[in-house]
Amino acid sequence: MIEHGKKSLLVIMDSYYPDSRATSYIMRRILEFLRDRYKIYVYCLELLNREDENNRPKEHNGIKIEYAKFANAKHLLERIYVKIKNSVVVMKYKRKFGTVYNYYKLSVFMKQIKKFIEANGIHNVISVASPADIHVCAEMLVTSCRGISWFPVSFDPHAYDYRYPKIMREKFEKEEKILYENAKRIFFLRQFENDYVNSDFKEKITYFDLLLFLSNNNNSVQVVNNCSENKIFTMVYTGSLYKDIRNPTYAFETLSSLSDIDFRLYIIGGFSGWNKELNAYLEKWKIKFGDKIVFLDRLSREEIARYFIQGDFFINIGNTTHNQCPSKVFDYIAYGKPIIHFKKIENCSCMQYLKNYPLVCVIDEKEDKSVSALRISDFIKKVQGRRVDLLTLQELYQECDVKYVADLFSKYI
Repeated sequence: MIEHGKKSLLVIMDSYYPDSRATSYIMRRILEFLRDRYKIYVYCLELLNREDENNRPKEHNGIKIEYAKFANAKHLLERIYVKIKNSVVVMKYKRKFGTVYNYYKLSVFMKQIKKFIEANGIHNVISVASPADIHVCAEMLVTSCRGISWFPVSFDPHAYDYRYPKIMREKFEKEEKILYENAKRIFFLRQFENDYVNSDFKEKITYFDLLLFLSNNNNSVQVVNNCSENKIFTMVYTGSLYKDIRNPTYAFETLSSLSDIDFRLYIIGGFSGWNKELNAYLEKWKIKFGDKIVFLDRLSREEIARYFIQGDFFINIGNTTHNQCPSKVFDYIAYGKPIIHFKKIENCSCMQYLKNYPLVCVIDEKEDKSVSALRISDFIKKVQGRRVDLLTLQELYQECDVKYVADLFSKYI
């Protein structure tokens, strides 16, 4: 079953393609880089129900894709049966605390994957935690199949996600100790390193950086400063805006007060946590900015790329959590254009990558907004039209190169 002497590799994910989420996009690029070394299959669980069932390819760029199936319980007796089966599975896998989805559903998926593994002679399994329940499914698989080497990959610090209350994080921490007992190697983003430095499984951890996808078309040429005083600058922000960990209010207040800069700000992405307040919140800023602000829903990566190409400045808003760096930072850096970064906390995770970037203006949200507005205005006038050249970016971010990260994965698999 092994093609041309290649090892077979199964990757368990929520979804693979089409999916514009950073987690899926990064894994696609890594796996496509590894396809010359492995015969790769992807098994999608679709726990987050983001996939269009009518648009589910069986292959993408040489990677074969499978989909797990689960019949939803519609009637009372079926729901009672599922509840009982869930309790049995919890006892079997010694689970006293759960994640979002019931264990019976994960065990059904596990059995499907087990048959697929046996049919294709697979011995190496990667699970990508988005959500974390995918690791739970993979661990069930490893404890049910002999001879499987398991490599969990996490893009979020499950036990150290400070959006959750302390009691929940403590439960997740206990769960991780159980989860990773059977893992051969664990891959965590580098921004989690301080949290897991004393973990019980620290010897198994390999840290990697988010990927920087450079484009020869976008930043190989240094752009001259040829902007006129009457130029309308295009500012672009992409990604989710959270009411709690990534609130844009300070940034909006500061940018709306720029009196000597003519600009248009595009906000591309969703809002989370405002609930019924959202419409009033957006209307407030539409009135304050006037035609200087445009709110757009989530777009595909291809559509967003058009805004990146046309944009003069990128806006980044840091998190109130120290261990979650928005992946958009790397999208911005890849284009080599000026970045205005709003820093919320002292140990902002974005600064790990922005501190050496030649064209960044860091705004500390502890500053008076009028002072911040002056600094942004001066920055725009000073760097308008400039870009960081491709060679400089390659030198500054060597560990964010897809080959570097792919080689790191391949070293242990």
